[in-house]
Amino acid sequence: AVADAQNLASVGIGAGSLDLVYSRWMLCFVSDPEAVVRGVSTLLKPGGRFAVNDYFNYESMTLAPRRASFTRGIKAIAESWRSRGGDPDVVGRLPRDCAKFGMRTTILKVEQRIARPHETMWQWGDTFWRIYIPRLVAGGFLSQPHADEFFDDWRAAATDENSFIHLPTMYELIAEKR
Repeated sequence: AVADAQNLASVGIGAGSLDLVYSRWMLCFVSDPEAVVRGVSTLLKPGGRFAVNDYFNYESMTLAPRRASFTRGIKAIAESWRSRGGDPDVVGRLPRDCAKFGMRTTILKVEQRIARPHETMWQWGDTFWRIYIPRLVAGGFLSQPHADEFFDDWRAAATDENSFIHLPTMYELIAEKR
């Protein structure tokens, strides 16, 4: 923490010097998001804002119609994040953490999205699965037969114009330093 403070000070960022700190899809991966919130609070001026886009209810992501292989894969993703100290539901704790360090949550909104096979957003999943599902197998979070079933079902959904994916629930939180 001292080294971080020195690094920030060396580029002119000191306590109470920032108007805004923005975090997107980061806090769900850190092992101590409360420490990040504490640090952000220290850096913000009174009236400064902490804006966050991150996950809560990550495991609600699913294909429609539902497929057991997909549900299993999403649970394995969440388990892999938790095993490294992450939290795929981190936004659930942020209002409390912000209040603890002198920030008041002024905005808390949900962004719920879906994607269909012919839409650009479908490609997000396609790219992510090709990279991450093999990592789940290598890490012991998903068996190879379950990964194969996941990909078979994903390919079938991609050719079904009536299929869609309910994407991870993204939240927007804005907290203001008191």
